[in-house]
Amino acid sequence: MKQTCIAILAAGALLASHAASIVETDRVELTGITDVKIEGLCLDIRIRGTDSDTVRFEGNDVSDALDVRCEKSGSRLVVKVSRLKPLAPFACSGSLAFSLPRATTVRVKDGSGSIAVSGLRSTEIEASSRSGSIAIGNCTAVLRLTSASGSVQVSNCSGQKDIATASGSVTVSGSRGSLNVTTASGSHDYENTTGLITARTASGRVDIENHTGQLNVKTISGSIDGEHISFTGNSSLESTAGRIDMEFDTDLDSLTFDLHSTAGSLEVGETEAGRSLITGKGPIRVTGRTVSGSQSYSKAE
Repeated sequence: MKQTCIAILAAGALLASHAASIVETDRVELTGITDVKIEGLCLDIRIRGTDSDTVRFEGNDVSDALDVRCEKSGSRLVVKVSRLKPLAPFACSGSLAFSLPRATTVRVKDGSGSIAVSGLRSTEIEASSRSGSIAIGNCTAVLRLTSASGSVQVSNCSGQKDIATASGSVTVSGSRGSLNVTTASGSHDYENTTGLITARTASGRVDIENHTGQLNVKTISGSIDGEHISFTGNSSLESTAGRIDMEFDTDLDSLTFDLHSTAGSLEVGETEAGRSLITGKGPIRVTGRTVSGSQSYSKAE
């Protein structure tokens, strides 16, 4: 595979084609880059943060039907994958592997290829995919992740996270900072998280384990299950047809419950009721709403 890297002068003029700034190579190395944008088309994209100040990337088994070009303008690098013959049928294969300085801001857009990012401590990481999966690990940054049908996985990351999928599942573990997650039919799994989780899904379930912070969760037909939950502020749980089941590490006496259900049963500790249950004198308020689903809140064993 050959890559063409075109450097732009500060004044904006393109260097002559015979100059050393236009290079065809299997591997690219550049310095002075703080912002990277990648349009992967269908290739798998692998990004790793390093302590070096050099940006390096190379292609692996890239289809001959694809062209990979990079354009450097000041501190910004744009890498774009395109088809050599747009109207001809082709089989997409291969990947691009990047090593970036840890503080690099990254924006990746892909079609069917997967996206994996690890080891960055930057301002922002933005990744979108049509059907490929997205995996972000060991990063400190604002995350903005979107996928149509691919799954999204985030592990051991700090900072605000905005995640949206249509039918892809979302898995978050070891997260610190606020989470805002929206899916249509995808399930949610959260483990060992700290901060505010705002989760919305139509038919997917929401499972939460070992969470300290606040919850603002709403589903239509999916259930909401929590184990080893410690609320630090007011929280809201709502499901139209799914049940709500929460087990707390904190004492139930530290909470005030405001629960309503049209047809489902309500239970807080040993207190049971139907339709409406308001109990507790704690400073933290837990609001629960269901239509046909039951609600149960208990102390974890």
